Amino acid sequence: MPTQQELDTLYESSWTDPEQCTSETGGTSLALARVYANRLLRALGLSSFQGLRILDFGAGRGNMLKALQELGAEVVGVETYGKVYLESQGFEGYEQLSEVVGRFDGIVTIDVVEHLHSPWDTLKTLNVLLKEKGWLYVATGNPLGLNARVNGSNWREAKKAGHLVFPSPRTLEKMLLEAGFLKVERLKWLIRFHRNPVRIILNYGMQMLGVDGELRYLGWK
Repeated sequence: MPTQQELDTLYESSWTDPEQCTSETGGTSLALARVYANRLLRALGLSSFQGLRILDFGAGRGNMLKALQELGAEVVGVETYGKVYLESQGFEGYEQLSEVVGRFDGIVTIDVVEHLHSPWDTLKTLNVLLKEKGWLYVATGNPLGLNARVNGSNWREAKKAGHLVFPSPRTLEKMLLEAGFLKVERLKWLIRFHRNPVRIILNYGMQMLGVDGELRYLGWK
């Protein structure tokens, strides 16, 4: 495990050039963020996020904030090392969850869980920040995915310096329930990541079987 000082050095150096160091500053492109935001709308049974206040915990470079904002949401971002960058993009940003004021209709946290020393505690804090009947969307790498199973310790996600933990689907569900979420649902989205038709079909098949590279869950307070 890296020390906190080593992690601080990693993230601080990454944010000196956030567009090049996307492994640590947020790898979700704006195009993918728009896909995720629209899939999230469908999963929630909504036509827009109009009138909803949504927090992005671990907002990275702000692409998901922008996608949610385009669909009507009032957005707030938390990014410990990238607060200034978020503010330069015109977003309301904070360094820590403890600084955030008010409650939220929804919270998203994408590819953040794996960076946390104790994600179970963070999930409890996120639950507290939600309004009654609010929801949390959480996504993280899938340690039971095909790539992870085949590559083992050489799995790309496991080798990244800032990645500390990868809960299995069963473990992540338990963490969400113990954090106070009353209902938890795993989402299997058919997302097109490639142009090659063979890779598209293969990727869709893995997503349907739940052995693709990403775990996606919705939890309701």
